[in-house]
Amino acid sequence: MKPNSRPVNRKKKGFVIVTGGVMLLFVIPIVGLAIDASFLFAVKARLQSATDAAALAAARSLSVGLTLAEQQGSAISRAQAFFAANYPPGLFNTNSRSLSVDVAETGFRTRTVTVTAAVDSPLFFMRILVNSPTTIVSATGKASRRDVNVILVLDRSGSINSNGGCPAMRSAAKGFVDATPRNVIVGF
Repeated sequence: MKPNSRPVNRKKKGFVIVTGGVMLLFVIPIVGLAIDASFLFAVKARLQSATDAAALAAARSLSVGLTLAEQQGSAISRAQAFFAANYPPGLFNTNSRSLSVDVAETGFRTRTVTVTAAVDSPLFFMRILVNSPTTIVSATGKASRRDVNVILVLDRSGSINSNGGCPAMRSAAKGFVDATPRNVIVGF
């Protein structure tokens, strides 16, 4: 054994303890950030899918009602119902859930539904660093729908009318119009 090897070993043992302690000061916040970020990502993904579903459902229900006010009311109630079904209160221990539904007519007979939602999501490890127990997570979903004008042209000429085809054509056209869930003006 060499005479000066013993003091070097004592210094190495102390260095490992100090280095390990300093590394824990960096590793623990990084692990906490990773856990909280993963949780917030799951909340954001679920919130985004709920707002997208609400916007699509609201846009589909824009055909219910004859006036823009009736259509907006129908769209707003449909969006609220779909959002509540896809993101129930208290999901992921979130609270302070807010929902905003806006229906606007843009362009030439194009209606756009914008659904915006926000929740307060709990923080687990990062609440110590940011000095807050929660953070706000928000998402926006948007869907558009344009009115379509469809013209149904029927032949009432003598050749159709003489062989009795006109009443059958008229009932088939009426059945088509009745089966179409749109605002339709029918005139014969």
